[in-house]
Amino acid sequence: MRRFEPAMFKFLRRFPSKVWLFLGGIFVCAGWFFLSEPFKAPELTVQGKTLLSWVDSLILQEKRAEATQVIHNMGVEAIRPLVGELRSPYPWLTVLNRWLPPHRDGLDYLPASFQDIVERHSRRAEQVVVLMTHAPAHWRDAMVEALIPILSHGHVAERNWALRILITFPTQMADHVAALRACLRQPVRREGDVIMLVNALALARSMGELAKDLEPDILPWLGHEDRRIRHRAILAAGWLGLNGESCFPKLKPSLEGSPHDRRIALQTLSKIAPPKDECMIYLTEALKDPDEDIRRYGAEGLGNLRESAISHLEALLPLLRDPSMGVRVAAATALGDMGPKAKEALPFLHDAMNNDFSGVGQECRMAIEKIDPTQIGQIIVR
Repeated sequence: MRRFEPAMFKFLRRFPSKVWLFLGGIFVCAGWFFLSEPFKAPELTVQGKTLLSWVDSLILQEKRAEATQVIHNMGVEAIRPLVGELRSPYPWLTVLNRWLPPHRDGLDYLPASFQDIVERHSRRAEQVVVLMTHAPAHWRDAMVEALIPILSHGHVAERNWALRILITFPTQMADHVAALRACLRQPVRREGDVIMLVNALALARSMGELAKDLEPDILPWLGHEDRRIRHRAILAAGWLGLNGESCFPKLKPSLEGSPHDRRIALQTLSKIAPPKDECMIYLTEALKDPDEDIRRYGAEGLGNLRESAISHLEALLPLLRDPSMGVRVAAATALGDMGPKAKEALPFLHDAMNNDFSGVGQECRMAIEKIDPTQIGQIIVR
């Protein structure tokens, strides 16, 4: 006896299982598309307008001041909804971009109407960033706590928004170095990755020694081919006070590069230079450079090496008569930092002190005091 089989089942059996698997995949993707819009809690309302309506008012110049004041007056309860606006409403778009070549954007393959939706979200997120960077002081701790999960697990665009806010509150990041490390380890494939990494390095730089544990994550970027990443990493290394022995080999290509590369590299080298002959050669050569900033960084670097750079004392003496006041100050300070072993510089410091009326005399006096305190009573600063 044959089992009864509905006509619909007979129809469905005509198609191979691969077809149904394909159609099922389309169904799942469609569901993700429509359900990926994040759940929004009931919005705060003031003067008959929702929080997001006030955010949209920030775009208009004539309403910006009022909207900013209203949102800030809502208190810390407004922070979570505002941070929610930094989240991408369509995370699958970021996943799609990972599979596309670096020069392609998944948004280009979508209808113009959908592109407008994404663009509108970006404009609103931009307004939220500006609003939160100027937030009241009592918002800061709660704001940082709300933004940290984005740094740890957010998509590139979301991290960029968060980093631009957090860079204005570096001291609040002291307990969240691990979240910043996640950004510094992000592979660079697209322009968005570059911008995110530049912002992460800028935040590390503003944190200074609070971010010193990030040294292993910053070192690989010191020699990166992209100039923006390389320069930010070099500046961060100087402000964080990273180990000069580790950084110097990676700085050498920049020290021998374009004038701008040299200026950035010498600015950092002046802070972290190790007491190595090769390093001192770069600093000494910088004293003869036509760029006054480079001459100043060279003098500061030798001064920071203190007695280790005493053999290069004579190279600093001509800078006491440099046309640039900043260079003269750096040279006088560097000679003083070399301590009692720099007695050879005393006649030159006395001469500069008595003949320089631009305010450098006080720096020369301090340098003389460090080299030979017994001469203080004999000094009259003009």
